[in-house]
Amino acid sequence: NLLTAAREVCEAVAKSLAKEYGIHITDILFSEFQLNSTLKILKSRYGTDSRHKAHVLTAGVGSGKTIGFSIATLIEARRSMIDGTNNPGHRTTSLFVYPRTQLAKDQHKQISDFASEMECELEPWFEHSTTYTKQDRYTTSGIQEEYSEASLAKPVIITTYETLKRRMRRKEFMRKLSRHLSTVVLDEIHLTSGVAGGMASYILSRLSTVSKSEGREIYWIGASATIARPDQHASKLFGIEPQQVGVVDPSPEELIQSGINHHVFIRPNLGMSTLGVLVNATSLLLHQRRDDLFQ
Repeated sequence: NLLTAAREVCEAVAKSLAKEYGIHITDILFSEFQLNSTLKILKSRYGTDSRHKAHVLTAGVGSGKTIGFSIATLIEARRSMIDGTNNPGHRTTSLFVYPRTQLAKDQHKQISDFASEMECELEPWFEHSTTYTKQDRYTTSGIQEEYSEASLAKPVIITTYETLKRRMRRKEFMRKLSRHLSTVVLDEIHLTSGVAGGMASYILSRLSTVSKSEGREIYWIGASATIARPDQHASKLFGIEPQQVGVVDPSPEELIQSGINHHVFIRPNLGMSTLGVLVNATSLLLHQRRDDLFQ
């Protein structure tokens, strides 16, 4: 089932990317970093490497971290769906948590695009109040229905810290997670520091406690564009020892830049459109280089 799930997910992601870039699926190649991220997570979960209870992916913006942690997580979701064909109790839930609503929406769309290419009903669920109002029902009644005893465990849930904090007050939600939660993915973990980090750590410790009460142990995945000591930072968040956190980062060869990098710094002011300033600034910057843009 694991091999079947891995094949289905990798092909689905490749199909989605081929559509996005308008190229043939055979021209899609995953980076070394994405391959290593996927393999290390899978080996820790299903192989002989049981040292790590978590992995943190550290790489710059645009380096493919989302694919790096999404493939392994979708494989787990799909595997559990196959295992739970005749026994719904075997189905697991993977929880993606983001610091901002807009980021969660963007990631929900991308992960949904990946899942839509699979020949099964693996539909990521966006846990947010807007999800329920779009279906012309109240959030309260919607939660009762979506997380009832009779409902199937959702393979993938995508949400924010703030929404997760509110949902954890609902017994239906917590009962469902305690029985099925297997994976928690946290993006932009470098932002979870100070008071916000303390709140996030407490939320995650509650998830861990209710899962352990049902004999389950959560596998943690974190991602960050820049962080000094990812193992120590993640261990505080996840409530485990630093040596139990594996770190995956790109090789030096993958970090070689091609061409020129331009950095645009914007200081937001009240009443000024940040997007407008960004468009104008980048347009001016490119205009000054228009003679050799092809390089």
